Amino acid sequence: MTTTVKFVEAPEGELSTIEVHSRGPSTMMMELVRTLFQMRVEVLLAESHVSPGSRLERIRVREKGGGAVNAERRREVQEAVLALIEETLQHRRNHSGRSRIDPHTRAAKRQPSARTPLAWLPSADG
Repeated sequence: MTTTVKFVEAPEGELSTIEVHSRGPSTMMMELVRTLFQMRVEVLLAESHVSPGSRLERIRVREKGGGAVNAERRREVQEAVLALIEETLQHRRNHSGRSRIDPHTRAAKRQPSARTPLAWLPSADG
């Protein structure tokens, strides 16, 4: 199973959406929402779109107090989300032997910088 993660910016540059695309029927939505809640990040909208053999989960976020997730907090959220996904995939790999995270996501996790754009994977619109 291959999983990709995309962090989408609002026009002002703040984190606005987290997208997780995975192969297979399994979901990570509850774990993601729980992790964000623990970080005091509010989930405005959670969507899960299933098609044969894949799932796209989209979560729109903002700070618990209503403000945008700024660059400083964005990095914390990214690291927590990627760590959760790695942990979840490792657990699944130990039980099924088929899960793996997309190498682009893993490389982006190892070498983030303050200027790393949030769209870690190319967007569909360009």
